[in-house]
Amino acid sequence: MEFNGQKPQTNASRRVITGLVLAVVLCALWLLGGWPLRIGLVALMLLCMHEMYSAFTRRGDRPAVWVGIAYVLLALPAYLLLGRGAIGPLLAAMTAIGLSAIVLRDELDFSSAMATIYPLFYPGLLMTLIFPLLDISSPLLANIAAGEAFLIALMNDLAAYEVGTRIGKHRLMPNLSPKKSWEGAVAGVAAAVVTAMLVPLAGVLICRVIPAAKAYLTEIPPLWQFALLGLVSGFLSITGDLNASLVKRWCGIKDYGSLLPGHGGMLDRLDSVLFCIVPVYVYFVWILRL
Repeated sequence: MEFNGQKPQTNASRRVITGLVLAVVLCALWLLGGWPLRIGLVALMLLCMHEMYSAFTRRGDRPAVWVGIAYVLLALPAYLLLGRGAIGPLLAAMTAIGLSAIVLRDELDFSSAMATIYPLFYPGLLMTLIFPLLDISSPLLANIAAGEAFLIALMNDLAAYEVGTRIGKHRLMPNLSPKKSWEGAVAGVAAAVVTAMLVPLAGVLICRVIPAAKAYLTEIPPLWQFALLGLVSGFLSITGDLNASLVKRWCGIKDYGSLLPGHGGMLDRLDSVLFCIVPVYVYFVWILRL
């Protein structure tokens, strides 16, 4: 593994401490819900969008950064005013505006055009999908959905890192991410399945302890569905991480930033979460029709 000249113990300790602090912050926003959570998500979107554009800029591209920033700032108001059906048209509009901004430079710069619209989808669109999950009519299912979107990927990452660094011997994708192993990937998916089931089980426990919440027990779907959700989400968490690695290799950088000691930038920590949001959204919004 690479440790940037630091002792492995020091880097690992920083990684664990930073991960715990970030987990506490995310859990606090999750529990607060409402506007604090929405504003926190917009702040995370802005930070991740900035890191992605910075990566392309360091490669030498000249993306129209203001297009991505505008999408982030407009996404929540558009959703609140017009519903989740506004997300697609807004994305299409900003894509057209972004491409127009590049071609109006009258330069043969396809790379900058792609660098402009790529962040609109990753992290832009994928993180925007969390908004409808927060407004599920059942408060219990809304909290379960939000918890699944973040916790599955984070626990996947943790298990994959711990197992991969200890017993990982077979490289998963050596060209994209040399440090990832098949052993870590299997452990990560297993942790994702377990986490996906533990979140609704925690909801059941809370409902049984709090008398006023017992009425919500009948709303929780069967546990086997959450196991399947964890399986799909665990796989996509890995591909989300690899997708972030693809961009980093393409741009010639090791990390998206240095905000989080031991992790890199915020996007280095949430890269797998972005892909995990997709199956959670499909399950709760399309399959359960909530």
